[in-house]
Amino acid sequence: MERAMSRRQIIVEDYDPGWVEEFTLLKSVYQEQLSHLSIDVQHVGSTAIPGCAAKPVIDIDIIVDNNDNVKRSIELLAPLGYRYQGDLGVLDRQAFDREDNTVPYAEGRTWTYDHNMYVCLAGATSLRNHLAFRDYLRSNPEEVSEYSELKRRLASEYPHDIDSYIEGKCDFIVGILAKVGFTAEEQSQIRKANRKVVRFGRDKREGH
Repeated sequence: MERAMSRRQIIVEDYDPGWVEEFTLLKSVYQEQLSHLSIDVQHVGSTAIPGCAAKPVIDIDIIVDNNDNVKRSIELLAPLGYRYQGDLGVLDRQAFDREDNTVPYAEGRTWTYDHNMYVCLAGATSLRNHLAFRDYLRSNPEEVSEYSELKRRLASEYPHDIDSYIEGKCDFIVGILAKVGFTAEEQSQIRKANRKVVRFGRDKREGH
């Protein structure tokens, strides 16, 4: 498989409380736009873990309870400026793109940080993966430090190779998920999902 080399450098920054503040504002936009649907909005990924170094990209999972609400959410997010991208090979998780940092449209606001936003079906392995990994690290700060150092090293070694950066984190991530009870089959599914996401060439995408 050809490596996905990017002109865009991978930057891992020290934890910034502004990530949580901006997520809170984004969450309110989604809740208002999707107010008649049964949803939950979760901040996932490294920017949701206090003290964790991260790429300054906020990962957001909008959780819906059935496939009809998945379809309706896709329709309702379009007026906010989101462009539907399909599942990108990850089961029960719908991805979106946006043209610039005015999306989602909200009273002329310009957003400070980049973000990845997904609509996820409740109970999906990809969603459980995000939540379990986040919750474990929130409760284990010593492993937050280990993960932060791993990401800094990978960003230094592979500053323009997003494939190698993501693959270099996979053993750590799957190791955490094994600790919290993910089965061998689920772990294999998560590894395959990471490879699929890499193959689609998205530079903003992880949830870890």
